[in-house]
Amino acid sequence: MFRSTTATVLGAFTLLAASAGVPSAAPDDDLEPQADAVKLAASIQSQLTGRAFGWQFAVSQDGKFVQASTAGTSGFALSSADAGGSPVAMTPTTKMDIASATKTVTAIATMKLLRANDLTIESRVAPYLPASWKRGAGFEKAGSGRPQPKPIRFRHLLAHTSGINQAIAAGGVSIPNGWEGSQTIVKNGGKADSSRVYHNHNYGLLRVLNAELYKRSAGKPAVTQSNHAVYALEHMQKGIFEPAGLKGITCAPADPVTAMKSYPVGATQTSKGTLHMGGPESCAGHRGLFMSAFQHVQLLAHLRHGEIIEPEDLDEMDELRLGWNQNADKGANEGAFWHGGDLLGSNQLHTCGATFDDGTEVSIMVNSPIAGQSTGDLSDKPAPPASPCGVALAAWKAAK
Repeated sequence: MFRSTTATVLGAFTLLAASAGVPSAAPDDDLEPQADAVKLAASIQSQLTGRAFGWQFAVSQDGKFVQASTAGTSGFALSSADAGGSPVAMTPTTKMDIASATKTVTAIATMKLLRANDLTIESRVAPYLPASWKRGAGFEKAGSGRPQPKPIRFRHLLAHTSGINQAIAAGGVSIPNGWEGSQTIVKNGGKADSSRVYHNHNYGLLRVLNAELYKRSAGKPAVTQSNHAVYALEHMQKGIFEPAGLKGITCAPADPVTAMKSYPVGATQTSKGTLHMGGPESCAGHRGLFMSAFQHVQLLAHLRHGEIIEPEDLDEMDELRLGWNQNADKGANEGAFWHGGDLLGSNQLHTCGATFDDGTEVSIMVNSPIAGQSTGDLSDKPAPPASPCGVALAAWKAAK
């Protein structure tokens, strides 16, 4: 059971708007004791100290932002080599590409758009694809007159069970994300109800579909290659971020010159970093949202305790791991839902947004690998200790 609570403001950070109308949670003897926020924050700090170039995190409980005196941030957003000789400290308001943690936001956007268009996760995606696209297995239009395999539905993309990854592997050719890549994915086809195999193209295709659903519900002009990501982001801004009290979230830094950069393991002040930033067509789908830990945890708090989407839609997200790591809420991690993000290369960035059934939400963002961390993409794999989601899980368990 996830706890609900009334709106509150702490310092300059509003988590739940007073107009949200969320009822106070009645005492429930069946709920386990809530994690100690101070211990949780101290555990995060302890796990990261000396193991990364820079990090930020934020914790909320029952809709209230929580910060222990020793927690929140450490290290550097920019090295001396990247900042004219004077390093720039990391802060909990430093924005960065949250990478694949964007997928949780995309899933929320899809759930909201499906309801706005009187659809469900069982609705076929085919009617909402560009009419001119050639269609392979699972994406055919109804009534084509030839035998059709099981249609791919919204839940297949949301849960990575569309067979898209398997089709790409069988073709043996890498397909870039974006409009043209999604067009190729649809042409190649998939296989509904395949085993869950994580792939960015599921959410790249949702960006196109979300643009079409937003067009229909908002009365916009036709969706095109040049405007589809704009539409998808605009819906996130109006339908998700604004209800959560968040403004100015886009898919680019305000100033690329002074924006936070990513660094390698063992980075020093002489290390040169990389600005990880997707192109305009990667926005509001599989990656690309620029947020701070404060903003990220504020969004998660509203998701769990506010009114961004209907409770039954959030229940579906949880039950089927739509927008969450496939290992969330299983076994020893019961009561925990999370999604990480990883931007790789010699200079790396790693993020995590996690929610827990005692009313706790955590965002952790690191601008280098954590010493001892696998260098691979951990977004939909079990969260090992040396990853932001592993750190969040371990801290929550230690604070119980």
